[in-house]
Amino acid sequence: MTDRIVAIVGVQLLLAVLGAGLLPLLRLASTRRELLARLPLAYAVGLAAGGILAADLAVVHVPVGGIALPILAVASLTIGLWRLPGGGARRYRFPGVAELGAFAILGVTVLFGVAAVRVFAIKPLIEIDGWAIWGLRARALYDFGHPLAPVFTDSAASYQALQHPLLLPGLEAVDSRFMHTFDPTVIHLQLFGFAVAFVGGGWCLLRAYASQLLLAAVLLASITTSTFYDQLQSNLADMPLAIFVALGVAALATWLRTGAGGMLPAATLF
Repeated sequence: MTDRIVAIVGVQLLLAVLGAGLLPLLRLASTRRELLARLPLAYAVGLAAGGILAADLAVVHVPVGGIALPILAVASLTIGLWRLPGGGARRYRFPGVAELGAFAILGVTVLFGVAAVRVFAIKPLIEIDGWAIWGLRARALYDFGHPLAPVFTDSAASYQALQHPLLLPGLEAVDSRFMHTFDPTVIHLQLFGFAVAFVGGGWCLLRAYASQLLLAAVLLASITTSTFYDQLQSNLADMPLAIFVALGVAALATWLRTGAGGMLPAATLF
């Protein structure tokens, strides 16, 4: 199991690299210093872009795995860093009381995440819809590489929700190719990644345009609701969808209010 956990963590790091390369292309970072400051947003961007690529490439019989994902990640980072200026020296400023309070709240958020990830790593996939709708499709994409198995096409066999999109099972199939098996227990770590993307992406998108103390409190309140982790670990697409919608709405609202560069492309992506 440890090897499989390492494999999934490796996939998330590659997705973060993919997202880091996309930040300059989406105008979400204009200097290398700014790129470094927005690395928490890079994972959310990479998760969205990687899911889109995994789903769309599967349709044309190109499975994303141990060769394609590293190539895409390195290519994205190389293109993103090309001609991106380093940024001038920045004078250190001691955080104010509100900022220190915000960081303290984020620290509590991280503690909740540490406790949650231990549960996600050992939880079996027992929810009927989580297995019958999404788990079967993820395994089929891993086994066949493309969505032509009966689970995607045969309504006569009583397979549910044939119209559902491939982003979530596509991501889980990528994890399976790195693990060299479909593991319905460890795959929950991919779902936990959506929680990381929500907190990191929300913080980076809004911290310059909202009270940091209030923003940190909202993020903490959101992930500690009674349904957040319960729904997220069910392997249903409802919570991943809600997270992408929330990040997209945050970016769109910021663009409408401030016209900040990069926010409209970010809203479009999410």
